[in-house]
This record gives sequence, structure tokens and C-alpha cells, in this order.
Amino acid sequence: MQSFKATFKSRSNNDAQAINFAPYLATELTRVYFIHSEPDDLKRIESTLSALPGFCLIGWQMNRNVALKDIIQVRPELIVVYSSCISNLDFALARAIKEEIPTTNLIFVAGESDSKQLQGLMRAGASGYCSASVASHILGLAFQTVAIGGVWIDPTATDIFAATNEDDDESEEVSPPAPSLLSDRETQVLNLVAEGLTNQEIAERLWLSRETVKSHVKKIMRKLAVKDRTQAAVAALRLGLSV
Repeated sequence: MQSFKATFKSRSNNDAQAINFAPYLATELTRVYFIHSEPDDLKRIESTLSALPGFCLIGWQMNRNVALKDIIQVRPELIVVYSSCISNLDFALARAIKEEIPTTNLIFVAGESDSKQLQGLMRAGASGYCSASVASHILGLAFQTVAIGGVWIDPTATDIFAATNEDDDESEEVSPPAPSLLSDRETQVLNLVAEGLTNQEIAERLWLSRETVKSHVKKIMRKLAVKDRTQAAVAALRLGLSV
């Protein structure tokens, strides 16, 4: 049997970051990719997965835009996303992942959420939600359930789902932003943001002033309802605007 190298080089030479990989033996394993926000989250996921036979952590990333590109390359069977609080970025990420790899299973582990956010995750393509405060053995059970194609809803959220389902017709699904919201120039700028270019680099590429690019970026983030460039880049991937 062969083992993976410690790092994986992307097919694209433009990617500045290599995927962080754990070495493992190539056999019948459930390969897990982990997206997280805090370094300590990685310690917990490694500990939880080490107790699950047949599971192997093959990669992890804190940058969600880079993570999405990595996932498309390696196509893991299970994707675990740690999020301190569910946001529009999570909906966009879930949709993008499921559109690129419909067969993968996706579970979110979060600290805070409400009924619309949880239902939005499920509609976006997630198969599970688990509270970050649960014991590690419960977290492992959630991973196993989702990995085999099941659905896991945290016990603390079942009442929320039941109450919301009664008024399902009145609930609104969070929809991704439409490309028509952006002008042609804004779409060009967003593509370059998704490639990781700075405002100065975008200005040089498009023959614009740095202040003009900065203004475009602000308008893009407002129109897409995102808070930073990383969220805008993920939205670009979701819309199929970036390469």
C-alpha cells in the first residue's frame, strides 16, 4: 500500500498555498477534509477521528476560498466545517461544495444557530448539524452517521426543526446572490479578488486606479452581503465567476 505525501501540490500553479495533509495508507477509508476557524479546532477533530475506525483526516484549511479549491481537487467522502456562528458564507460554501461534488457528505459543527440558519444549511446541501459543545463521542457518532449517507441533527436542535417545519411554507430559504447584481466591471474585479490579487494588483491588471478598485470592492461586498474579501471570493466560486 502507498501512503500520501505530507503535502499535496495543486494542479494550478497559481495557488500560493499547498494543502495541509496528514499521511495515511491508501486503502478503504473514509477520507475527511476539515475546514475550521481556530487552530484549536484542528486538535479536537484529529482526536475525534483517531477514535473512529476507517476514518482518515487527509486535509485541512482555515481559508475557505482555498479549501473549496482543495476539495474540488481531492474529492473527499466527508467534509466537516467548524463555524463559530452560521452565516451566509456557510450557505454559499455548502452550495458550492455540493454543486462541485454532489456525492460528498457535508456536516457543520457550530456554536450558535437558529431555525432559519439550520434549515438553510440543509437546503444548501448539508447532511448534518452538530453543536460544538457536545462530547467527542457524540461528535464521532455524528460523523459516522453523515459519512454513510445519513442525516444528523443535533438533539438540541430537533425542537427548533419541528417547530419550523410546521410553518415551512412561510419560511424563506437563503438564496445565493445573482450574477445580475454585478456590473461587468464588478464581475471582472470579483474574479481577480477570487484569484487572491490585492487592490493594487487588480488596478494594474485592469488599468484602473487603486481607489477605483477599492470602490468596486466595497460595492461588490455590499451587493453580495459579505463582510470581507474571503467571503466575496467564495461567493464568486459559488456563482461560477472565478477560474
